[in-house]
Amino acid sequence: MGSVIVDKTWKQLTQITERNIILLKGRIVFEGSSDALRAQPGLLEQYLGV
Repeated sequence: MGSVIVDKTWKQLTQITERNIILLKGRIVFEGSSDALRAQPGLLEQYLGV
């Protein structure tokens, strides 16, 4: 089962998710674990504006 959540509260979301995907104009720009996402602050800034 999966869900789509559109939100910029990534810190809270990555505490409850195992797999994360960031889409930009329908293209996957990141797909991976919550730990992998938190380990890439440049990616978070670039695509999520945080």
